[in-house]
Amino acid sequence: MIASARQTNEELWLLATLKAKLGAVSDSVPRVGAGDKLLVSADKNPNASGAQLTGIAADPMGSQLPKLPTASMPAKSKRSSSSARM
Repeated sequence: MIASARQTNEELWLLATLKAKLGAVSDSVPRVGAGDKLLVSADKNPNASGAQLTGIAADPMGSQLPKLPTASMPAKSKRSSSSARM
């Protein structure tokens, strides 16, 4: 299960409950950018701590992503030429 570290703690708690019932593996996608070591964090996920505290995100975040099955991910859709003109 891939969950966003941008979700609220309540949403992450619900996902953690579902994860426990299913016995699933979960993680979140790390989003890293420039930080200034004073006010701006390099972690661009607003709730990375909540995702890790609820057990949704691995430590380090993203380390479980290669272990998740890719078959359940939706295929990239290609726009047909007729829908691109709309």
